[in-house]
Amino acid sequence: MSYFFLQSAVCSEFARYGQNMVRAIYQNKMDAGRIENHQDAPMHDCLTWICPKGHLEGPKKDSARCLRTAMERAVDKAVSKIDFTVAGRIGKKKEYKVALNRKLRNVCNRRRNATRLMIYRKIGVYLDAGVPQATIQPLQVLRGNEDQLAPASAAVSDRVTRYQLVLDDSDARATCFLDLEATAASIIAEFLCVDPGDITAGTRAAGAHHIKSYIEKNEMPKLFRPDSADVRNAVVQCICDELKDIAASQFNLSADEEAD
Repeated sequence: MSYFFLQSAVCSEFARYGQNMVRAIYQNKMDAGRIENHQDAPMHDCLTWICPKGHLEGPKKDSARCLRTAMERAVDKAVSKIDFTVAGRIGKKKEYKVALNRKLRNVCNRRRNATRLMIYRKIGVYLDAGVPQATIQPLQVLRGNEDQLAPASAAVSDRVTRYQLVLDDSDARATCFLDLEATAASIIAEFLCVDPGDITAGTRAAGAHHIKSYIEKNEMPKLFRPDSADVRNAVVQCICDELKDIAASQFNLSADEEAD
C-alpha cells in the first residue's frame, strides 16, 4: 500500500471516528472537555471540539482531547491494515504512525480556520450584535407543511418553530429558512474533509440540536468566531455585496426590451 493511499485511508477513518465522536458527546457517552481533568466539559458540546484554540503541534496537546482521541483511533485503524512483514516495512510501524499522525495534524490545522469561517458565515454573523444587516427570526409554521406560516387560528399542536435568516441592508432584503440539519452536516463535513451527504443522520441531528441552542440563547461559542476582525469584516462585506446583487437582479428591463 503506497503512502498516498495510506493518507487517504487515515483521512477516511478520521471522518468515521469524527462522526462517532460527535454522536458520543451528544449522547453524553464522552465529555466534551478539552483538558484531561474534564473541568471545562460544561463549556463545550459536540461541535466545539472540532475547532481547537490553536494549531496542533503534537499528539499530546491537552487543549484538544476529543480531537486527539479521534486522530489516534484513526491512525491505529489505518496502521492495523498494513502488512509489516513485507520487505521495506519491517520494524517501521512506529515510523508509519508518526507520519500519519503528522498528516492528520496538518489536515486539522488547515480545516480548523476554514470550518470556523464557515460557521461564522452560516450562523455566527446572524447572531453577531455588531452586524445589524444579518439577523435570525423565529417563525411559527404549520406542522407537516413547514414552508407555510401558521395562521393565528392554528392550534398550538399544529405549529412548529422554524428559523429564518434575514439579510436587510437599506434597499435590499433577502430571507430564507434555516435548515438546521443541513447546516450542521455542512459544518461537520467541512472539518472532516468529506461531502455533507456522507454525514450520517445521527450526526446531523446531534449538530442541529446544538445549533438550535445557540440560536435560542442568541449567542455563538467564542471558539466559532474567527480570530481576525478583518476576516469577520470580510464576511459582512460579502453579505452587503450579496444584497447589492439581489437589488441589481430585480431591475426591470422590460421597457428596454419592448423598445428594441
